[in-house]
Amino acid sequence: MRIRLEKPLLISSFTAIDGRGPSVHIAGNACLVVFKASNVIIHGLRIHHCCSQAPSLVMDPDGKIMPLGQVDGDAIRLVTASKVWIDHNTLYECQDGLLDVTRGSTDITVSNNWFRDRSCFRATMIAIFGIRT
Repeated sequence: MRIRLEKPLLISSFTAIDGRGPSVHIAGNACLVVFKASNVIIHGLRIHHCCSQAPSLVMDPDGKIMPLGQVDGDAIRLVTASKVWIDHNTLYECQDGLLDVTRGSTDITVSNNWFRDRSCFRATMIAIFGIRT
């Protein structure tokens, strides 16, 4: 199954996206954003060929229209997210990086994922900003 998103998919709290079984590809345009959400599982997906997106209006997880700024073209972007498990995914050939964890995101687990083909695009595959020690 191949899914082409016209705009970034905002993932809400208490959500599991499970791609086990069929080969699920999210590819060719916009990809996944976890924005101010917690208790999220992203499992078993192949996410690739994500492109940057101009600022636009999108529907938030509560069904309200909200403005979304420029999106870089990451496969998965976490912004002020917590308790997120990213497991058994394959991420590759995205315009920016593959995984961004930003703006105070906490309790993030990234396990058993395959980050591949980085030589074709930017050298940064995974970006983690705002870490406090």
